[in-house]
Amino acid sequence: MAELSKLPNVITLDCDTIAKDCGSPRSANMVLLGACAGVIEIIEPDKFREGIVSVFSRKGDAIVEANIAAFNAGLEQSKTIKK
Repeated sequence: MAELSKLPNVITLDCDTIAKDCGSPRSANMVLLGACAGVIEIIEPDKFREGIVSVFSRKGDAIVEANIAAFNAGLEQSKTIKK
């Protein structure tokens, strides 16, 4: 970690802990997706949410909601990242 902090443009994010705090420890990837969406700003966050619904809807509403919550948590976290 010390080596990474010496590099330019490195962002660290504890996706596992954020996902657990959202109540869905398996959705760390959605936390990371949300954080990336907020930093890169290429696609509107609602488009990502639509994609999450499309991909996970067959698994039920609870899974969709958990993944969207994790995405939103990552998106919120990105607001604290210097761009």
